[in-house]
Amino acid sequence: MWDPHASEAQYHSANNFRTIQHCESYCRDTCSRGSPQYSGEPRVNVERPVTSCASSATCGNDFQCASVGSQHLCCPTPVSICSSKGGRPHDITPRSTIFHPGFLVTTGRETVRFYYDTTTGRCQDFVYRGAGGNFNNFLSRHECELYCARCKFRHNASYLCTSFKKI
Repeated sequence: MWDPHASEAQYHSANNFRTIQHCESYCRDTCSRGSPQYSGEPRVNVERPVTSCASSATCGNDFQCASVGSQHLCCPTPVSICSSKGGRPHDITPRSTIFHPGFLVTTGRETVRFYYDTTTGRCQDFVYRGAGGNFNNFLSRHECELYCARCKFRHNASYLCTSFKKI
């Protein structure tokens, strides 16, 4: 959703479009949840998404090969999304919670969101500050449960997710 009150580009989320057509054309060629794996170049400004994986074996840990439009992207696995990592390789600032509350910006509002808690195996609510955070962040408990309910916590601290399409 476009925020006309955001005075500068830095206050806009990357997930912020003026029209539904712009949103759909931009978002159809990316991972369904989370950011694709990047090439890992020494300088961040030359990194590019990995767009030609042949199988999940060619993707890094926490990623799986997915057919997205005309590309094959290494997208975050549901296990990675539904874990405390939230589909991100690392946090900029350390946190003591499973969920990531994000941060408050001048145009943002705090809202209730849901995250998958691997210790309880359930979706829990938290107060989201309106910007940033990670991808273990769902608009509703139902959306969280639909995405993460297939992930079952095992006593040896590993996870098993079923029924996710892999290439």
